[in-house]
Amino acid sequence: MFGNLNNFPAPTGCYGVGTTELHLIDTKRKEPNNPNSPRELMLHIWYPTNIKTENPNTLYDADAIENFKEFIHTQSGIPTWLLGGLQKTKIYAQLNAALAKGDLFPVIIVTHGSGPMIQQYTWLMQELASQGYIVIGINHPYMAARTRFPDGRYIDSLLSSKKREGKEITRAWKREQFETLAHDITFVLDSVSQFNAQPSSMFYKKLDIDHIGMAGHSGGGALTMHMCLKDARIKAGVAFDSGLRGNLNMEPLHTPFLEIVAKKSRIWADAEGKIEREKLDQLASASQGNMTIVDIDNIGHGAFTDLPLLLHATLLGQLLSKFIDVDVGASSAQSRKMQNRAKKYTTDFFDKYLKNNLNPGNRILKHEQ
Repeated sequence: MFGNLNNFPAPTGCYGVGTTELHLIDTKRKEPNNPNSPRELMLHIWYPTNIKTENPNTLYDADAIENFKEFIHTQSGIPTWLLGGLQKTKIYAQLNAALAKGDLFPVIIVTHGSGPMIQQYTWLMQELASQGYIVIGINHPYMAARTRFPDGRYIDSLLSSKKREGKEITRAWKREQFETLAHDITFVLDSVSQFNAQPSSMFYKKLDIDHIGMAGHSGGGALTMHMCLKDARIKAGVAFDSGLRGNLNMEPLHTPFLEIVAKKSRIWADAEGKIEREKLDQLASASQGNMTIVDIDNIGHGAFTDLPLLLHATLLGQLLSKFIDVDVGASSAQSRKMQNRAKKYTTDFFDKYLKNNLNPGNRILKHEQ
C-alpha cells in the first residue's frame, strides 16, 4: 500500500548524469574534533555524461534515507517502519559513468547545512550536472548527519550531543566548525586544480577552473557567502534560506550572489529573524547590484533539501505532508513545484556568470514574490 509511487523527477538538461565518490585527506590539518587524526572529507561528485537514461536506475543513498526517516519520526511521531517504502526511491544517476566528451565544464561546489548530509541535496546536484556542470558536493565530518568512508567507517554529527551541553557550548563549537568548514572549501578548491592536472584523474583537463561557483543551504549558504568574500576563485554564489552568519560585518559583495528565501521558513519567523531579513535587504542594497534576493512563498526551510521529493515518493508521505509540517511548509506536491522554481533560478544564475549565457525570457527578478 505504501510502496514507491514516484521516483525523483528527471533532470531537465541535455546531459545524462554520472556520479562518483572521492575520499580526501588533508595531511596538513588535524581534525579539531579528534586531534589524533588528520582532517578527512568525502566528496560526492555529480557530472555530465553522454549516456541518458529514460528511467531512474540508482537507489537513493541509504544513509540519507535513514536520516530522513528519523527526522520525519521526530517531527510527526510516525514510526520509522511505516516509512520503509522510501528505500525503494531511485534517482537519475549512473554510478561511475564515463564523463561526457567535449569542452571544459564549469565547477560548482555544494555544501550542506548544519545537520543534513550532502546526499540530501540530490535535487540540486543532479539537475546542475545535467545542465553541463561538474558538481562537487562535500560531506563535512562531525557536522554532516553521517559521513561514511570507503573502508566502512562513518562519523556521525556531534550537533545533537553539543546541544545537550547547553547553548554557549553549542555556539562556541559551531564557530569553530565554521572555520573548519571554510578551510575544507579552500582544500577542495586546491584539489580541483590538482584533479585537472593529474593524468590519472577522470577529470583530467575537463574542469574549467576559471569558472567555479558555490552553493549551500542554511549554514552552507552562510559559508558560501563567506567564501565568496574570501576566495577570488569563486566567481558566483547561491545561498538557499541562509542569513548573515558568514558575513557578520555586512561586507558588500563583489562576487555575484543569489539568495533564495523561503518565506515560511523558521529562519525568519521570530523577531530576531525579521531583523536578520532587514539586514539581508540592506546588504543587497550595499552590494550595488552584485546581490539578488528572490522570495518564494508558501515553503519552509526544509524544502531546499530532498525531503519534499522523498515525501512524495510514498502515499503515506504525501498524506503526511498535507496534515503535518515536517519543515517544508507545504504539501509534497506544492513544495516540489516551488523547488522547481528554485532550481530554475539557480541554473539561470550560474549559466549567466559561469557560462556567460542566459535566456532573456528567464531572468531572475530582484525580490520576486
